[in-house]
Amino acid sequence: MKQIALNIQNGKEEVEITFPCTEKDLNKALEVVGIKERLAPKGVITEVLTPKGLSMLEYQEVNLDEINYLANLMDTNDASDIKTFLAAAEVNSYRTPKDLINLHFNLDRYMLIEDKTDFKAIGRRYMLTMHPAQKTEKGEPDYEGIGKEVMSSKHREKTQYGLLITNEDCNPQEVYDGQVFPFFSFTNKELLIVEAEYGGKKEYLYLPAPKITIQKALGRLGTENPEECKYEMIEFYEDSEKWENLFEHLLQEQNIYDVNAVAEKIDDGEWGFTKLSALMKYVEDDSLETLVKLAKKYDDFEFLEGAQDLDEVGRYALFMSFGCDVADELEDYINFEGIGKHMQDRYGGKFIDVGFVYKVGNKTLEEMLGDRVMEQKMQ
Repeated sequence: MKQIALNIQNGKEEVEITFPCTEKDLNKALEVVGIKERLAPKGVITEVLTPKGLSMLEYQEVNLDEINYLANLMDTNDASDIKTFLAAAEVNSYRTPKDLINLHFNLDRYMLIEDKTDFKAIGRRYMLTMHPAQKTEKGEPDYEGIGKEVMSSKHREKTQYGLLITNEDCNPQEVYDGQVFPFFSFTNKELLIVEAEYGGKKEYLYLPAPKITIQKALGRLGTENPEECKYEMIEFYEDSEKWENLFEHLLQEQNIYDVNAVAEKIDDGEWGFTKLSALMKYVEDDSLETLVKLAKKYDDFEFLEGAQDLDEVGRYALFMSFGCDVADELEDYINFEGIGKHMQDRYGGKFIDVGFVYKVGNKTLEEMLGDRVMEQKMQ
């Protein structure tokens, strides 16, 4: 029930899309039905396959990014919350993705009762759900009495999912204005979260992200030019003051797409941080411009963490060539140090304090990083 499966039509073509989905999967589906718009794709829903409680969306042209955002929100809910969500959507006769997105952010206004016979359980759940901060000086509340009051309340509606109770003391809030998506971290796997502001509106970038995701966010703000936005880092999820400060500076001095490029290379965790740090030591340049270039050329370098001598480098080279360690009986016949020396001379290898770095391929550093960066290094 956490997924939203729809049949989407464009002209005579139709495709089934299951949300939430990645940008890559969404683009594949759009290609099938010939939808060329990528930054704010729209399509007509011919059928809601699941959940049927969203059938009110049928025969409408909808923004598919809104559907994907809604599906991501629903994916964070448990089965009970989703039933409550669908019951509230039914009672309020919501028909648009905007209404449904706002419903998710106001779900604490509602309580769904499926078992109507246990008044004490109903009363306890009502207090925990709708009045969690309320205290009493008389000990435990009369949950059974509260449950009976709830069941006789005028703020209740029968739905196909059960009896829906609405807390009228909790006013609904418009969290989503129909333009920019509210802050919500779906995966908790981001390296950093950036607030982008333009024209008095704010969008949130969860980096690293596909380029089109950033383009879509800027488009919702009303600009195609990333330089027109103001950026602020609001979350950084690695315990590294050095890298947190670097990203703060990157946001202020570099293009947001370059910031994303750096984030992509260190998204694997500590290894990414370690390798990029090693590459900056290798080129003897820790400028932001060089950091961005190294991130873009990340895979053009190899880093042997902890390697201390040419013998270790040679052993690594053979391991990478044959996929296994050298047999003990062959040890005396192989000049590991000579192989390591070849790697050093042929590929510009260099020992740094945390290991050994060498280039992949025959390009010079000037060709890889650009003359301007190398000139700055020499100054």
